Order: sequence, then structure tokens, then C-alpha cells
Amino acid sequence: MFKLTTEELENLKKEHFRYLEKYAPCSVMTEEIWPLPDYKKEIEEGQEKELVCWRIITRNCLPVWPTKAADHLEWLLLIAGIRKAAESVKTTEEIIDWGKLLKEEGYITYKKDGSVKAAGKGNIRNRKMFERLIEVPKTKEELQEYMNKYLIFFSDEEKLLSRYNISESDNKWSVSYGKVLLFDNLDSKEETIKQIKKYESEISRKPYPVIGESYRDGDVRKFDIMNNFGLKFINVGYKLKNREMHMYLNALYDSLMNIAIALEIDPEDVGFNGQLSINIADKRFYGNACYSIKSRCISLATERSIGTLSHEWIHALDALCIPDDEKYTSLTDRKEDVPESMQKLINTIKFNEDGSKTDYLLNAELAMGDKNRNHSYWTNDAELLARAGAVYIEDKLLEKGIVDNYLSGKEYHIKYLIWNVPTFPHDKEREKINKAFDDFIEDLKNRGIFHDNPRFG
Repeated sequence: MFKLTTEELENLKKEHFRYLEKYAPCSVMTEEIWPLPDYKKEIEEGQEKELVCWRIITRNCLPVWPTKAADHLEWLLLIAGIRKAAESVKTTEEIIDWGKLLKEEGYITYKKDGSVKAAGKGNIRNRKMFERLIEVPKTKEELQEYMNKYLIFFSDEEKLLSRYNISESDNKWSVSYGKVLLFDNLDSKEETIKQIKKYESEISRKPYPVIGESYRDGDVRKFDIMNNFGLKFINVGYKLKNREMHMYLNALYDSLMNIAIALEIDPEDVGFNGQLSINIADKRFYGNACYSIKSRCISLATERSIGTLSHEWIHALDALCIPDDEKYTSLTDRKEDVPESMQKLINTIKFNEDGSKTDYLLNAELAMGDKNRNHSYWTNDAELLARAGAVYIEDKLLEKGIVDNYLSGKEYHIKYLIWNVPTFPHDKEREKINKAFDDFIEDLKNRGIFHDNPRFG
């Protein structure tokens, strides 16, 4: 099934040379060989949703490009063959034979214990690709569970409602987010949906509401934030109007206070004893948000940065834990003398107790197929730590009945959904990672990292 006919092979070679004229050899992506199908149309034409879902997962398992130019023609043949094989599967019952097909073609082997591993055929990236292909759900029940878990083929309204807990009692409806009650005593499901849409519309336009205690008495100035949170400096872009500037400064103040509350540290320690600076809407910054190791500064845009502060603050924590003169740039970058609490945290983030990869790491590998991002962005330790840390802070706040949309919140999750696959921890894995984060933060407190900032020497 993987083998192409003579005619298909000749056509592919023609396409190959056309690509080489148009692109550099290694820039031809899987997308060029297997263009994104119209999955909605396939379902409308009568194909089973589970089968179409399986094709989506299979296509997304493929790496973006070959490892080197010398592999290029082989790469084109391989991806085209997999596409042909996947499209030849017409029912969900046939999917179960996918593993047999991979074995017959020499791409996988079976261990003595019956488990499956990728064979040595092809380069290392191809072997990893087949390891992922083996793990794709194959039965109708597994695929249905996958679709429900990752909201595949859900309507926009269904995706919206899935983020909230909606309950009905005595003909009255209530809505909560995590442990926070948003609305209650609503008269109908229609009114409930209307209130949720209104709430979503509000939080998409501004960094509010923050559900919980108010920490300010009116507007704050940037010097108030610097003094209260031990920051080195705050810079606010000159293009912001006065009211808009106060809106973002107020949101920043509340969010930094919520970091202190979530981690149970002194508010003055959020700025790492005067080590950290923050930029808001700087004219030189055109991204969404970032942390600069060189300047020890978090840079935030305006609307685009809603929900990213906790992510960037975790990057700052990672970088400010080690001495300035060290050859490594962050604790996750360090190769030796890594604190046991950090080793445990990174291992919990990446691996299960049996040594297999976590869903969090596997989903991050799938997200590497997003051609708009750096190839290693999703899977490097610093980014895995930052995304896990962002939802850790969010969960700690939810335990206290606080929702902070500017800090992380739902907007963060919406931005970090790639191909309907969440690139942050979820379910039981999230609980385990949060527990490891608890131990890591407690270790930092005991060492005085936040207050005295002695660094890991």
C-alpha cells in the first residue's frame, strides 16, 4: 500500500523537481506533499467521523520536513506513500490493520513482550514518526473519546460551552468556571448560552474581569507597581492613551498580586528583589509577549498579550535562578548540578512513571508541525515549563476562587490550541505536574530565591 505505481512515481518526481526550482531542498514541507484536506466536506459526503478523525491524527503525526537535503526524494516518496495508504482505508474497521501494514512494510517490529517499536528503516526522525503513528487511536471507541477530548468536529458554540461547567436544578441554570461561580438562577438554557457569549465577548476586549478580591483603591501608577512588587523598572509605551494606560497598569497590578497569592510569597518578592523589569506596549516590541534573558525584562503588547503574563513570569523565574556569570542562561538549560526538585519537575512534565512520554509532551511534538512557529519551540524544556507553570498558577488561584484573565485564564488556553490539540497539561497529568511544581516552589522558598535571590550556585 505504501508503494506508488510507476505513473504516480513519475508524477511525484516531476513535482519534486518543480519544488526544487521553487524552494530550497529542505523547505518543502509535508503540507506540500499532503495538502490539508477539506475534512468537513468528507463528512458531508458520508464518511465516518471516526475515520476522518483518524486521518487527521495520522497526517498530524508526520514531521514537517526531512532532516537533510540528501533525504529529500526518499522523503517525498515516503510521505506520498503514507498518504496513499491512509486514503485507501475506507472504514474504521480497516484501521485496525494499520499496524499489520506497517510491520509488513518493515517500518515496525514487535518486542518479546508483545509491545511495538519502530524498526531501523529510515533516519531517526522517520523512526520517531512511525512510533507516533503506532500510538494513533484505532478503534471507533478510542477515536470517539479522542474527538470528545480535543473537541474535534465540535461547532464553535459547543467548543465555547465546553469550557464551562453548566448545571440545571429546579429549572434554574448556573454557570461556573473551575470552582468559581459566574452566573446562577438563570431561567433557561438559551439565557445561559447568551450570558456565556456576553462574558466571552467582554473578556476578549479587555484584561478583565478579575474574579476575586480587589487589591487597589482606584488607578495605580507604574511607580506604585515597582514599589509594591520589587520591580527594577516599568516602561509604558507612549502611544497608549491615558485611560488605556491605566487599564493595563491596573490589570498588571492585580495580576502580580495574584502571582504572590497563588505561590504564597511576599508581593515584594514577585520582582525577585529588584531583578525583574516589565515593558508594556513598547514601540520597539511587535510580538505578543516575551522574556529577555539579557535585559531581565518581560515585554507585553496590549490586547495580544492578554493571558500571557504568567507564562513569561515563569521564564523569568527559570532564568533568575542561576548566577549571572554562568555559561547557561536558565535552570532548564543547565546540564549539571540541577536541583533535585527541578529534575523531578521536568521528569514529571515529560515522562510517566513507566518511562513513556506524557500526553503533554506528545501533544507538544504534534504542535511542532505548525509551520508558523520555530520547529523546537513547543518541545524544549523552558517552554514546557512555562506553559505548565502558567496553568499551575491558574489552578492555584482557582482553589482560592480567583480567575485572572490577564494573568492566564481562558484566553491563554484559546491561543495555545494547535490543531485541536492542547499544548498545556490536562487531566491527571496536570495534577501530577502541579504537585511537582508545589515541591519546586517550596524548595525555592527554602533557598530564599524569591526574597534574597542567592541563585543556584
